[in-house]
Amino acid sequence: MLYRLYEKYFFTPVDVENKVKSQKSLTKAFVDKFFSDLHLDVRNKEKAIIDADILVEKYISINGDNENIFKEGRPAYLIKVTADDELELTRIDTASYKKVPLQYTENFFDSKKSVVKSKKCNRLNLIFKRKDERYLCGNPLVVQFGTNINYGYFKTVQYAEEDDIQNVLQAIFENY
Repeated sequence: MLYRLYEKYFFTPVDVENKVKSQKSLTKAFVDKFFSDLHLDVRNKEKAIIDADILVEKYISINGDNENIFKEGRPAYLIKVTADDELELTRIDTASYKKVPLQYTENFFDSKKSVVKSKKCNRLNLIFKRKDERYLCGNPLVVQFGTNINYGYFKTVQYAEEDDIQNVLQAIFENY
């Protein structure tokens, strides 16, 4: 369920996706060239192409003032992810600063491949848009989702109105 929440709220904006696709032939040619020049094992070429695509996406995403494209049109956005990659024997714990979308940071892309490959998350922190911005404008609702042994939880340290709680619960039910 946590990975489904991750997928739902971390999606790549269409504009960024189109720019990455426009560079596909260049990234493939680059990977082909350095694999050929260095006589690298071709079994790793597919992973290298994925890495090259992530590299292109990373620098498009963090270029200039793109922060709002990771907030606009989303009911929530990711600010922290923790995951264990059992195959690689690694743990990822990546967070952005305060209200900055994690996708607008370099660190997000350094761990993206591992999380997507394992399709598992241990903990997520998301900022949900408030249902009624009049009273708590400027005070976003940060919600932490996690698991502990045989149960899952969500918590927040900010005041949450009933509509905000129902919105978070709906997100859980939609992805359960």
